[in-house]
Amino acid sequence: VRYLLSANFVGEGVGDGEQALDAVRRERPDLVVADIMMPRLDGLGFLKLLRSDESMRDVPVMLLSARAGEEAQVEGLDSGADDYMVKPFSARELLARVGARLELTRMRRENEERFHAFVSATSEVIYQMSPDWSEMRYLKGRNFIADTDDPNRTWLDKYIYPDDQLHVMAKIREAIQTKSVFQLEHRVRRVDGTVGWTYSRAIPIKDASGNVTEWFGAASDVTERKATEQALREREEALSDADRRKDEFLAMLAHELRNPLAPIANASELLSRTLQNDARAQTAVGVIKRQVVQMTRLVDDLLDVSRITQGRIQLKKQPVDIAAVIAQTLETVEPYEKNVTSFQLRLRAMSPCS
Repeated sequence: VRYLLSANFVGEGVGDGEQALDAVRRERPDLVVADIMMPRLDGLGFLKLLRSDESMRDVPVMLLSARAGEEAQVEGLDSGADDYMVKPFSARELLARVGARLELTRMRRENEERFHAFVSATSEVIYQMSPDWSEMRYLKGRNFIADTDDPNRTWLDKYIYPDDQLHVMAKIREAIQTKSVFQLEHRVRRVDGTVGWTYSRAIPIKDASGNVTEWFGAASDVTERKATEQALREREEALSDADRRKDEFLAMLAHELRNPLAPIANASELLSRTLQNDARAQTAVGVIKRQVVQMTRLVDDLLDVSRITQGRIQLKKQPVDIAAVIAQTLETVEPYEKNVTSFQLRLRAMSPCS
């Protein structure tokens, strides 16, 4: 095997499984081709020790064996091998399988490098989930939430705020069932133990058959935005409460202003009857009566404004006698007429629907 591979690849040959393990630890290889029937430490034992080493567990291994049949291949692959070849095999087949495995390894490393470069470049929280979301495979928390470098099955309690867990899981089940994008704003436990808000979005990664193999997601820290939204809601509630109290005050003020109008109207009527022969007094009483009517109308308008703002009244537009309006205006300024040399009135034509 060493001779066949040396023509196309650079490698190191050893005599048994223990030497192979030492060689791998000394210099990390791109691929290990190991015979199951190695002396001192067989291929399966070598593979078990290799996979138990955190720094070497992802080194690709191809097992060679004289044991044919599906059961032997399943045993080899289940033990953690990346490929399994049954002896005898041709030189062409061996070279093709080794070349293909090295190419896959190269592509995987390039993808991992791109992924880690993306993780380093982005400010987003990046995470990977198993197909059914039972296991979190990786999470880079960006000092927003805690990192997860090893597979974690307790991620829900670790990251998600208790009151939001049912809602989050309902959205996850919906995404799994439809194989569609998962996206949701929810609360999380931050690195310092406080509660924060995140907008999380994950897409399903599918194989050629359309089955989801994993979920890749990104999450943004939206805690500040949620706090701003909450402050705006509280501000709106405060303004609404202030507006309500203003309307209540206007209603009370209009009521209090109306109370003295009745005595004034009664007094003007009494003066009118008492001073019937006094022309100047009758003129003054007439002004008082008209101003009482005007004041009453203003108070009613004030009450109407209060009802309108509370949605309890509708405006009904109707024609008015412009001459009467002008007369009332002139009467209002009559005490100052000595200082007024002229009056100017401007009217703007409006359509009936205006």
